[in-house]
Amino acid sequence: MRRLVYPLLVAVCASFAACMGTGSAPGSSTVITAPPAASAPALLAANARMLPVAYEIVAEVRHVAETLLKADKLTVDDAENVQKQADNARAALDIARALMVSNPAAADAKLQATMSILNTLRGYLAAKEKG
Repeated sequence: MRRLVYPLLVAVCASFAACMGTGSAPGSSTVITAPPAASAPALLAANARMLPVAYEIVAEVRHVAETLLKADKLTVDDAENVQKQADNARAALDIARALMVSNPAAADAKLQATMSILNTLRGYLAAKEKG
């Protein structure tokens, strides 16, 4: 499954990076964030592009944690904690999605904070995978 999902995720991230003008290569551990403060329509458009990517990252984090658990690179307690953090991130993304139209600035803040958490989780799992 990871062989199918990961290339798709890389392609989505690359498309996102191209849309956002970051020019970063996929797989380079680039932190994905929204553009700096902008008008409400610009925030709405940026968040609408970023939200599906964020949900995919939640799925990736869950999958990697499960894979590392099966490979004995992650303890059961650690894997459960990662899953709980993924649950929290998903709930935060749901809140951001609900706020997108009524309060784009709040949605953007929630989305940026959640992406920071997801990027931290990805870094943690990458470190566990290596060592």
